[in-house]
Amino acid sequence: MPFRLKPGRLMLMEPDPRTTYKHTIWFNYTRNQMISIKEGDLIAVPNFNSTADTTVYSILEVTSTMPVHYALGSNAADMRGYPGYVMEAAANLPSDWIDQEDDSFEDTTKIICTAVPIYREFVDEGTNINNLRITAETSLPMVGGEVRLLSPEFTERVFNNGIDSRKENVMEIGNLLRDEKVKIYTRIDELIKVHFGLFGFTGVGKSNFLSNFIYNIFENSNETVKIVLFDLMDEYTGLLIDKILDKNINSNIICIGERTLTRPVFEYINSKSETKLEEAADSLLKNLLVPKGMKRYKDLYLPFLETLLKNNKVKLVESSIDRSFGQFLLEVHDKVYDKDTTARIEIELDKILKNSKKKYEDEKLTDEVARTIINYLSEISKVQDEFVRKRISKLIHYLEEVIDSDRPEVNPDSKISITQMIHDLNNEEKSSLYIILSHDPNALRSFSRKLGYQIYESRRGNGKITPINSFIFDEADEFIPQNATGTYAESSQIIETLARRGRKFGLGIGIATQRITYLNTNIMGQPHTYFISKLPRDSDREKVAEAFAMSKEMLTQTFKFNKGDWLLVSHDATGLDAVPIPIKTENAEDRLKKFLGADEE
Repeated sequence: MPFRLKPGRLMLMEPDPRTTYKHTIWFNYTRNQMISIKEGDLIAVPNFNSTADTTVYSILEVTSTMPVHYALGSNAADMRGYPGYVMEAAANLPSDWIDQEDDSFEDTTKIICTAVPIYREFVDEGTNINNLRITAETSLPMVGGEVRLLSPEFTERVFNNGIDSRKENVMEIGNLLRDEKVKIYTRIDELIKVHFGLFGFTGVGKSNFLSNFIYNIFENSNETVKIVLFDLMDEYTGLLIDKILDKNINSNIICIGERTLTRPVFEYINSKSETKLEEAADSLLKNLLVPKGMKRYKDLYLPFLETLLKNNKVKLVESSIDRSFGQFLLEVHDKVYDKDTTARIEIELDKILKNSKKKYEDEKLTDEVARTIINYLSEISKVQDEFVRKRISKLIHYLEEVIDSDRPEVNPDSKISITQMIHDLNNEEKSSLYIILSHDPNALRSFSRKLGYQIYESRRGNGKITPINSFIFDEADEFIPQNATGTYAESSQIIETLARRGRKFGLGIGIATQRITYLNTNIMGQPHTYFISKLPRDSDREKVAEAFAMSKEMLTQTFKFNKGDWLLVSHDATGLDAVPIPIKTENAEDRLKKFLGADEE
């Protein structure tokens, strides 16, 4: 039999606008039952397809559990009696909770659970659980029916229903939160091609999870996969050092602009001089961001950073060196047109820049072009009012930063062009990992647009659908905000294009953020897989609940999540369509310690 523990009873079934029905189940209280029944458990209830000879069970998922002692009541309204009597009644409760260890002998104590349907059923044929067929639900559970908790073995079968690791490209994403023996699997192709979102508040371990997520894709995929990670905070060099140095992967740290690198690192990749290697590696180490638990092991990174440099894993992208005046204007747009820029000032600035844009918009922004534009702006600013003049001065300042007569030529071996990247992203011979960094978020957003449109047009024009590419945006609110302007509009437009049309050509996106409410709503609804942790803001929970028609009770359980706990819900990648699964994932720090050779403690 696929059951465990003592049965309960379905007491109430109420309509729910998101999950169709919400169910209330009572179990007789025992301390062991209370410890054993958890959110995420699967339970079985006879449904109306049952006959005198055959029992057909609907499967539900527990969303909350609560012990209730009816001598005291179940809510605040029940405690409005004389305080002395209420306190006396409460004082007698602990003995009832403790004494009922394995057997329930008090009618006043119950475990009350809520549960939602997962739209699956099975027939109890009394055979081995491996032979029980799990099918789509075709009837409603019987109110008053006996409720049984499913065993871990059968629970794993239900959650992974239809996934065949022998025939599909599959990886283990984690284990069921309430039972580490229950492994949860996902289809890699559907996970990344049909987009995913990673949502959780500060401190829940988004970077830790994303590091393991990427690592496990490369470790488990039996197909070529290309991942492009836009790393706004420069966190992932330390978190993915093992995959950056993996010889089976074409991996590179791509830097947009020379200023993204420290002077020692830039000098080393330009000269490849052994005498400069140690200083360059030390510089990388000093600026390396590592998780809090890895700080004591930070020095162990040094030899691996030296290997990273010697293996030419750090490259400058050519487009950062050869940008046009039009690209430059987009990069500095939000710095010049700040929040205090009125419509009148914006119109005046547009008029002033009209001739320069017409002449130089598509030309490379050389020192000569920059000086010509500076001279023009300096003259014209003399006849402007102070508000316009202030913004012209900002633009001149950023143009002056471009001018650098001592800028060295970059070693060709340390450069990479977008054309080269596109060629590799379409190459099926070897998996690839690109971590994209920049000292300037505007440059990073502009680059995402250029790379995204070129790979999209390349795939669309040639009808190419493989290998699967995943463009992952950490701190996604900095790439796809609502009402985007300037470079925010650039990144938002290409990400929306990939989200809406990319899957047809094997191009997926991943978005990770803690600020869901601020995201472009056209993009927010596109991912078919969500990983959700603590979301304190009600507005954020509402958006997630709407996307997958989840009840609020289902998201409430995330309040109790620890670091590494996630609510996984997917339309395609898991064995159950749009059914939330609470999972526990591995700690990336354990993986990194092993790779670095840290002493076990």
